[in-house]
Amino acid sequence: MVRFTPNDPTGIAVNAGGTGPADFTVNPSGTAVGLEIWHRTVRFDPAAPPPPPFVLGPVWDPPHPTRALHADVPVGGLYQARLFEKGRGSAALAEKPPPELLVGRVDAPCAGPKTRLKFLTACIERPQTLLTPGGTFVTAAFATSAPVMARVQVSDSPPQVAPLTGHPFFGNQEVIATATSDRPALMHEFSLIDDLRSPLTSSHVGLRPGTELFFLIVVWDAAGFFDFLWNTTGEAPATPPEKIKVKNRIVEARVAAVHCYEDSDRHSFGEADFTFGLTGGASTVTQTFTWDPMALRSDMTPLPAWATALQLVAPFTDDRVVVWVDATEDDSGSFPSDSDDGASTAGRLGGGAGRGTPLSFPVGEGREQVTDQPLVLHSVPTTDGELLSFSTTVLYSVTYA
Repeated sequence: MVRFTPNDPTGIAVNAGGTGPADFTVNPSGTAVGLEIWHRTVRFDPAAPPPPPFVLGPVWDPPHPTRALHADVPVGGLYQARLFEKGRGSAALAEKPPPELLVGRVDAPCAGPKTRLKFLTACIERPQTLLTPGGTFVTAAFATSAPVMARVQVSDSPPQVAPLTGHPFFGNQEVIATATSDRPALMHEFSLIDDLRSPLTSSHVGLRPGTELFFLIVVWDAAGFFDFLWNTTGEAPATPPEKIKVKNRIVEARVAAVHCYEDSDRHSFGEADFTFGLTGGASTVTQTFTWDPMALRSDMTPLPAWATALQLVAPFTDDRVVVWVDATEDDSGSFPSDSDDGASTAGRLGGGAGRGTPLSFPVGEGREQVTDQPLVLHSVPTTDGELLSFSTTVLYSVTYA
């Protein structure tokens, strides 16, 4: 797994005569794929030209030692680096990285040590700031007293201030989501999502619904003067860090239809008891229904008694929610005698083991709601007797509250 971190926990290059060093480390931890970096330096320019495109930087193949990387950042500027699996990055993808592809990111401005101005609290000593959490995002809007560039971050650990530079940072370097501006402005609006969801990313907590997060806003000007906020009601660090609550995720699923391919009963119609379930973390909700008689190659549309939606509400221990259906065909009392036959859409271990088909959750403002998304689940046998085989059409919906 890959860890991509700035050496300075503030992630801010310290101005020393017009430039500041941005040093960071790539720790691949035995990753068996190649890696590549796309990067750029954005200068502070009040004329607000388009920022330069990302360009391809270092590329390397495994085995991977830990690598130290360095960039010189002009005062007031911003150095940005995006880490991808080798061959999967591009200038366009680095600009708006797909979360499933991005392996790491660095956004390092250059500001002077302890050169702070009241960009964020110049008006009536109160920040002009609005934070609006969704279920998979946090929107931050704020105004400043002069054109500045900005970086907004959220974390589940409280922010601190570095004693030598006065720059703010999150204590354990665990930034869950970050967004930056690429040109100066007086009005700023960012939508932060968790964009580090690649399987190659290690020990990243993620922006999970139903959790509380701290936020940190840092702004700076062309001369390297900076300001920061971690509370919507007053100046930091005089006011304590404020928490915001991300909305709970509500997952609903219902069975829309069941198709029988094989009923495991040679001489008559079969019959089966079904268990339909949703599992998220340590939480599972289920409902049962019976199909009797269950004819070979027939369809069953659900009756109201068992069509009621299952519902799970975040938070979960992780972001994974699975849906599954188990079935058992009862052969007790049959002649000649026979054992029960079983099948499950969750593999041979069945849904009770927490296995199943993961649901897809879109992230970001205007995208996170899902209504009656269809999902077809196909069973596999869980016993070695006669074949019981079926498919289930499930409709699932995702809302946040």
